[in-house]
Amino acid sequence: MSSYVFSQFATLGGAVVKVTTAAEGDQEWKCLGCRDRSLFPKPEHLIRAEANDHAAICRALPTD
Repeated sequence: MSSYVFSQFATLGGAVVKVTTAAEGDQEWKCLGCRDRSLFPKPEHLIRAEANDHAAICRALPTD
């Protein structure tokens, strides 16, 4: 199953946190700046809040 990007959040450093589908149908997030990620897939309303919270404090710059 290919992942679908549901939403993206900008970090303080200008990187992006992407929320994508997981194999189980739930969603997960990954920061393209610091490379942090959700520990396991969760329902949309929970994972979006986690991704937004991470973006609000992450100062990592975008990676190449």
